[in-house]
Amino acid sequence: MKKKFLLITIFLIIMISTYFLYPFFKPINLENHLSYKNPSEESSLLENFIVNKLTNEEIGILTNYLDASSEDETTKGHDVLSESQGLMMMYSYYIKNGNLFDSSYKYVKDNMYLPNGLISWRVSKEKEKNSTTAFIDDIRIAKALALGYKTFDKYSYRVKAQNLSKNLLNHNIKDDLPIDFVNDTSTSSLFTLCYGDLEGMNILANFDKQWTIIKDKSKKVILDGRILNTPFFKKSYDISKDEYSSEDKTELLYSLMIWESLHSDGEDISPIIDFMDKEMKTNGYLVTDYSSNLKPLNNIESSSIYAVALRLSKTSNNKELTKKLETKLLNFMVKEGEFKGGLGYEKTKEFYSFDNIEGLLSLLKN
Repeated sequence: MKKKFLLITIFLIIMISTYFLYPFFKPINLENHLSYKNPSEESSLLENFIVNKLTNEEIGILTNYLDASSEDETTKGHDVLSESQGLMMMYSYYIKNGNLFDSSYKYVKDNMYLPNGLISWRVSKEKEKNSTTAFIDDIRIAKALALGYKTFDKYSYRVKAQNLSKNLLNHNIKDDLPIDFVNDTSTSSLFTLCYGDLEGMNILANFDKQWTIIKDKSKKVILDGRILNTPFFKKSYDISKDEYSSEDKTELLYSLMIWESLHSDGEDISPIIDFMDKEMKTNGYLVTDYSSNLKPLNNIESSSIYAVALRLSKTSNNKELTKKLETKLLNFMVKEGEFKGGLGYEKTKEFYSFDNIEGLLSLLKN
């Protein structure tokens, strides 16, 4: 009788262990998502600038070389963003640099996790964690960890990716759509369309099929948010009210990010390629804001806009447009001196991490 009880107990332990552990050991297929790139001369210079001028092992990647106090949602100085760390993880994966990947994630692991298992969107230079998360940054880090697991054969990355995936599902999804943020006191009801990382959702679907449902619904909301007769999109969708935002201008960067996400899921991006081609031929530049009738609303150019635009153009056959956009991006690069390789403004010492890492990703050779 005792022997039978012991066998039953052992069997139950095995079954329970298998139930909880199998998800972390089941085979997953990420081969279709793996994509590696080679550094260019320009990207090598820019990487050197970021590593030596914008990065500190104790602090992480500085939001801006020029230190200044952050205000509310505006980050100006030596605070660290989960955005920067995740983007650098993606860059490290692309060039298969395991040491850079590990150091970029180490800051996240040591300083940015919150009690709910999500990631603080900003840590001050005094290492005070903001309690708010950002879905776009968390899913990017989860995506990078999954790709890093396959690229660097480091199992701990898979465990971290799956745990982050689970916590996003538990806290950051409403009605099968991602919400922008959660914090100690509130949760958003908005889905900012450029936060819809469809590639990330497809990758995390290897861990939990719920992500496929979320991806399909997110994609529909994104596509339905396109502004009629333009290559632009509404900024956000209010899940609780079932309505899109109504703004009097389009921020080009947001629409470019949406097109990049759609491209990862097989959508035709010719509308935005055609728009950029026409703008570059007619005006010779892209600006930050446009009206609903496709007219530029200012003459402000941005390195991050040219960076994302360049990545999109590289996926097309428009070599002329690609060359123009690359030239525009490199116009922001400091050629000599203390800040050589950086994208920014030498006189004011303003070099933002987002602009520089987006540029870094764009200057890689496909």
